[in-house]
Amino acid sequence: GKSVKGLSKHTGIVRRVAVDARGEKAVSGSMDMTVVIWDLMSLTCERTLEGHSGVVRGVSIGGGRVVSCGQDREVRVWEVVSGRCERVLTGHSDDIRGVSASDDGTLAASCSFDRTVRVWNLDTGKEDALMLGHTDKVFGVAMSGNGEIVISCSWDMSVRVWDVQSGEAVGKPMQPPSVRPEDLIALPKQPGSKSLAMLMMKGHEKEVLDVAVTADGSRAVSGSVDGTVR
Repeated sequence: GKSVKGLSKHTGIVRRVAVDARGEKAVSGSMDMTVVIWDLMSLTCERTLEGHSGVVRGVSIGGGRVVSCGQDREVRVWEVVSGRCERVLTGHSDDIRGVSASDDGTLAASCSFDRTVRVWNLDTGKEDALMLGHTDKVFGVAMSGNGEIVISCSWDMSVRVWDVQSGEAVGKPMQPPSVRPEDLIALPKQPGSKSLAMLMMKGHEKEVLDVAVTADGSRAVSGSVDGTVR
């Protein structure tokens, strides 16, 4: 496709971008420690959000909120309309690599080099779930639009599927065509974890760096150092 327009505001490398469910607004996070909200209808910068004290690694937008995370081990929740920082969420003990919010902006999931995935209630600022199971750094996380499913991927070469609410499988397992049935492992609840890893999907031959999920949580896509997308 053809570029419609180059949007320039950051003074450093842009590490992450995200678009809202309606395709009307976008958000970007940068090594300049700022988050920028863009109006995709007018192709202009709405506002710059400042507050992070390190590189912004992840951004998400939904339900009138922007969620960002970064090197400073903080998850920040911002109002889209005013640009005000509503909350600063802490709990991770290492660099936070990704964040993903539900479409209605009430929940968000974050992942970290501390090997954990956490689900946050953005209305209360409380941690709703701590997801344990990855054996190495967690690089990517994606929450379904309805906030029911979280997908995470890791340096441990696995993609894990988590049920946020009940810990029970929802719909059909997300199984890449190249993954054998024996590579789909139902995981028991881990000690100290408030949620259940429904499945661990094996198939990548090297570290998995990013993951995305459809709005209804029925399908996911992962990308790896092995050069494949599954």
